[in-house]
Order: sequence, then structure tokens, then C-alpha cells
Amino acid sequence: MNNYYYVENENKIGPLSKSDLKGKLSKDTLIWREGMENWVEASKLPELNDLFQKEPPPIPCSVTESNKEIGGVKRNALLLFGFTIALGIMEYFEWENNKFYGFMITATVITTYYVLKNIKKYLNNVLNYTATNINLNVLIATSIILGIAFKLTYRYEERIIAISQENNIFMVIILALFATILLNLFYFFKLGKKLSKIENEVASKFSKFAYATVISFVVIVFLSFVSEDNSTAFIIVDTIVTAGPLLYLIVGVENSEKQVRFI
Repeated sequence: MNNYYYVENENKIGPLSKSDLKGKLSKDTLIWREGMENWVEASKLPELNDLFQKEPPPIPCSVTESNKEIGGVKRNALLLFGFTIALGIMEYFEWENNKFYGFMITATVITTYYVLKNIKKYLNNVLNYTATNINLNVLIATSIILGIAFKLTYRYEERIIAISQENNIFMVIILALFATILLNLFYFFKLGKKLSKIENEVASKFSKFAYATVISFVVIVFLSFVSEDNSTAFIIVDTIVTAGPLLYLIVGVENSEKQVRFI
């Protein structure tokens, strides 16, 4: 039978049998037995692996914390839904020259940021899931860039048209924005794919929202080719299709919040 010695508070304790060591060791406790040249961490002795106290799983997030993060997603998605409808109404009545239209674009960009940020907070704080952080960071950055580009286009439309007729750099900017749009859609798709593998109802809602966002853009592009530019019918359909994924997200997280509340 091996006699073991271990170090506690810089004191040598022992000799002890293996059974006597139970409850006294951690994986980094220094230990020695006959036949060994030096002290080693207890985790390096395979015969002692069954003595280590099993660490409990992470403490589950409280219902309050879960509802807090879900509520953040829902509130900002509601705001973004409202801004999207408001922009559609203003475009329908051709109020783009109104200063309030520019304010609404800014509000849309800011709220998009908070929707994605709250989704990230839920995944990180509630599910301890960080694998989508890069996806969400890219989506936040590209969404902000596209929102700013849209606002600048609205504000300086005449000047941009004049520049485009005189300078080829305008085409470079257009290509850069096109690449940003493709990057945004690609990472929405990647986000949906990653979240679809998580066995969590809220994450499943986020996944379907990401897929729906990609699909809505494809539908809008298709409709833009078959419809007259700025036709009232196109503006109405464009607004509905754009707001659709947000409405799904709002209803989905609302239902999930109610289920969590009554657990």
C-alpha cells in the first residue's frame, strides 16, 4: 500500500493512505509518494483521479436575469419595428425631405445596434454562449455603416449624383457598400446556422430571425427588379417585408418570456 504525503499551508501532511486522502486534495495540491523523485500536482497521478471532488455545473441564470435580457431584446425590437413602419409611411407620402426623416434613419441605426447588442448579452449572460460574438460584432459594424451610408445618401443626394457623373471613385464606394451588404447578409446567415444548433427556445427564435432577415432582403431585391422604382405598391410591400422578421422576433421572445416567468 502506497503512503502519500501532500502539502497544506506549506506543511507536509502524511503519511496517508489513498482512502485517507479523500476530500483533502484539489487538482493542484502538491503530493508525493514513495518511488517519486519530486513533488507533483495531484492531477498528474492517474490513480488519484477518482478522489477529486466533482465540480458542479455552472449556476443557472436566474429567471430574473433571463427575463431582463429577453425584455431588452423585445423593447428594442419593438422600437425598431415602429421606426421601420414610420419610415415606410414617410416614403409612401414622399416626405423624405422632411428633417424628421433623417432623425428616423438615425434612430433606426441606433436601435438596430441595441437589438443586436441585447441578443449578444442574452447569449453571453444567460446561455454562457460566446461562439457568435464575432458574428454579432460584424453585424453591428456593418449595420451601422449601411445606416450611415443611407443617411448620407438621403442628405446629400444631389451632390452625390453630381460627383458620380464626374468621378469614378463613386463606383468604388458603390462596390464597397455592396460588399458590406453581402457581408452583413453572410453573417446573418452564419448567426442563424450557429444558433440553430443550440437546444434553447430563445436561441431558436434568434436563429429564425436571422434567417428571416436574409430571406426578406432577397425578396426585396427580387421585387425591386419586377416593380417600378418608388411605386407606392413597392414601398408598401418593402415596408411589410422588412418589418416581418422584427415582428416574428417580438412575438417569439414575448412567448419565451412568458414561459420563463411561469417556470
